[in-house]
Amino acid sequence: MLYKGKSIQVQMLDDGIAEMQFNAESGSVNKFDQDTITDLSQAIEAMSGQSEIKGVLVTSGKSQFIVGADITEFLG
Repeated sequence: MLYKGKSIQVQMLDDGIAEMQFNAESGSVNKFDQDTITDLSQAIEAMSGQSEIKGVLVTSGKSQFIVGADITEFLG
């Protein structure tokens, strides 16, 4: 496992492919909230130091990929 956060996990698959999976622990759907934005930044940082990564497969652990943003977190 290259990275494990509250909303995103990254693991290496075969042949230099990394899988970045959106899979929010705190709910039944994936959404763009502060935790996801933080996880995305940290996951990208973790992958950037790995020279063996040739590509990234972005997946979802939920039945919907991402339902949208939690706009209440971005107000004010």
